[in-house]
Amino acid sequence: MTEWRAVRIYGCGHQPHMGREWNCDPAWDVAALYEKPDEELAAPDGSARRFVFWNRHIDRRFHLEYPRTTREAPRLRSQAVGDPEREWQTVLEHRDRYLANAGLSLQSPPEAIVKCLADTFKHDAYFKYKPACLAYGEPTRELTNPIEGLLYLSFCVGCAHAMAALADACGYPARTIGLGGHRVAEVLVNGRWHFIENSCRHADSNGLAAFFPAGFMQVTLEPWKFMDYLPLKKVAGYLKAPNGQFHFMGGTWKCPVTLRFGASNAHALYPELERWGIKSGDGRRLQILARAGGFYWENELKELKGGVDPHWRGKQNCPFPASDAGPAAAFLYHPFRPGERIRQSVWLGDLEGMRGLEVTIPVAPEPHLDFRPALGQQLTVQVGDFNKSLADLAAWPGAEPDRSGHRPCTVTVPVSALKPHSVNWIVLENRSAEVLQAPFIPAAMEPYIAPLGGPRG
Repeated sequence: MTEWRAVRIYGCGHQPHMGREWNCDPAWDVAALYEKPDEELAAPDGSARRFVFWNRHIDRRFHLEYPRTTREAPRLRSQAVGDPEREWQTVLEHRDRYLANAGLSLQSPPEAIVKCLADTFKHDAYFKYKPACLAYGEPTRELTNPIEGLLYLSFCVGCAHAMAALADACGYPARTIGLGGHRVAEVLVNGRWHFIENSCRHADSNGLAAFFPAGFMQVTLEPWKFMDYLPLKKVAGYLKAPNGQFHFMGGTWKCPVTLRFGASNAHALYPELERWGIKSGDGRRLQILARAGGFYWENELKELKGGVDPHWRGKQNCPFPASDAGPAAAFLYHPFRPGERIRQSVWLGDLEGMRGLEVTIPVAPEPHLDFRPALGQQLTVQVGDFNKSLADLAAWPGAEPDRSGHRPCTVTVPVSALKPHSVNWIVLENRSAEVLQAPFIPAAMEPYIAPLGGPRG
């Protein structure tokens, strides 16, 4: 029997006291391929349309944990304050003042508490009265730290993290969600996730609510069901929103753990629901697992300014300059030695209508790696009885380098090799004499499944 073992890699952002060892998962993408989607959703006025798959390949093996931030735990520090004790008091003071001004306390009904805190980001409530942060250059609102998001005028990122910190200080699990050009928050109240919008910080938000009665997934799949909370012009925007990138606090107010929405984590993210919808750009690819885009260190964006090399994070733990990516991309690298195997599991449900399973494996372009055909013959992918080399699958040497500097090698596993209503294991084996650097990212879900194995027994 092969003994599978954890991949644990040390990593940290710009603040060394936040560094730690992370259990890591391979940075692979997996998608189910179909001829057509389950449904095409449309805004009432026809201004936006989205393809959706419903309840397909929902993996119920995993859950997410939300450790509460404590006074004693290492925490991300702001540039504006910088003192851990003062920052801790800042969150508590804001929490207590907001609640007291609304006639509430920590013993009030949870929904009333969270709605009160969310409403503080409305333009006419508290937001427009906040000063500008002078700890940075222009633009002064480009903040990402939750403390600075509480104290100063900020864009959406600072507001979302500040809201998550306030909820956490009340004992409610919270997280933020990235939409590419926007960041929002979610808070768990009475066993249900609630979407917290901060676009109401704008003077012309036209009645847009801050606290929604449902989670982000539900609101952005069928926004017309929430017309009491948003103006008509927002319906198309919400429907066009991507599936989302979920960012967690990790007991530190803000941490690098990132989870892109897909069938593998839909249940872990929204365990209270019975229906999960996953948007598809072309109506043919259902995202099961999305990790090849890397993760995000806990202090991205504005903190990069001031002479810090914005590219260093993509190179961390890698013995060669593997990445010229922008400041958002980050990976942790692990040596993939001769004879070793890397595995990833996906749960697949009904395979009716499915054309195959698409697996994308990024390969880091080391200086000595010339992507010769012989090497591709010695890197094999196995799923059940299906066992072929990357070269035989026409996946080698991979596509042109992506924004992370990796060459994505994409293979399609036939449906005949897959088992319905079962866990399917995807195994990459290094049969060459080369030591490759495999990209990994910090694991988000529990239980953690060890991904690295030695030679076959």
